[in-house]
Amino acid sequence: MRFVQDTGEAGAAQWNGAPVDLLFIDSTHTREDTVAEFRAWRTNLAPTAIVVFHDYDNPAFPGVAEAVEELDLPGRVVGGSYVGEVGPRPDQPTASVKP
Repeated sequence: MRFVQDTGEAGAAQWNGAPVDLLFIDSTHTREDTVAEFRAWRTNLAPTAIVVFHDYDNPAFPGVAEAVEELDLPGRVVGGSYVGEVGPRPDQPTASVKP
């Protein structure tokens, strides 16, 4: 596990490790910054990555829920955070499974 404490774009730009399986987003809580943070990391995420959006159901930070709605990630609320499932990027081929 490697902990990166930085802004979304700066942290994502310096990442040179394996694809990220778990991304915890706790940014400024605005819709714009939360969406930007996710998009900055998107190319570094594993196809089966989980993304946790902190303070999703906190009424003081409506921007987090607005960002999750805009990103349209499947997932569920757990302990006040939204746990989203990323899935393959549009530019990644998906593996076909033979019966």
